[in-house]
Parts: sequence; C-alpha cells; structure tokens
Amino acid sequence: MPLTTNPYDLSTLSEYQYYTDIQVNQMLQISQKSFRKWGETPLKKRVKFIKNLIFVLTKKQHLLAKKCSQEM
Repeated sequence: MPLTTNPYDLSTLSEYQYYTDIQVNQMLQISQKSFRKWGETPLKKRVKFIKNLIFVLTKKQHLLAKKCSQEM
C-alpha cells in the first residue's frame, strides 16, 4: 500500500489502497455523472455551495495547513 510519510521524522501519516481497473472505471463513471449534474445545477445553488466550502475550509485552515506542512 502506498504511504505518505513525514519527511522530518519518517512517521507514517496516511495509508492508501490500490484500486482495481473495475473500481477506477466505476469512480470515473460517478465522476462524469457528478460533473454533468453540477453543470445543470442553477448558478445560485452552486454559489451557495462554494460559499459553504469556503467557510468549512477556513474553519479547518490550521488543521489543513498542519497536514500540508507534514507532507512537505
């Protein structure tokens, strides 16, 4: 399994699994459907979603910054 490692202390941060071709194709199909659905979503609703995303990311910025720093 692939790992992300902290380069400073070599501790394991995350473990990832490999996916089969079938799993990847299923994920790609889901992604295509989601992309089409997003394109059909009214602009007002998309703006609301993006504003909420900004709020959540801002709220978790210290945690996300720490994670990024550990992986660099």
